[in-house]
Amino acid sequence: MGQSWGFDSYFPSPSGVQTDAISFALHVSGGVDLGLSRHFAVRVLQADWLRTQFPNANTNVQNNLGLSAGIVFRIPQGR
Repeated sequence: MGQSWGFDSYFPSPSGVQTDAISFALHVSGGVDLGLSRHFAVRVLQADWLRTQFPNANTNVQNNLGLSAGIVFRIPQGR
């Protein structure tokens, strides 16, 4: 949870249009790794959801969903 700053854009306001805005922001993320060895895994799924509330002359809510997969290399820490 936090704030997000939008700039170099057009945001509707009661007095017309403004070029920057500050909004509430919420980011939730999670993933699933399939471990193949101590140093190597496959990220089967990672999901990210970002919600902001910038003025847009409609609901003032933006929802962004990102899905990805990949390869994970784990580097051991010295003991």
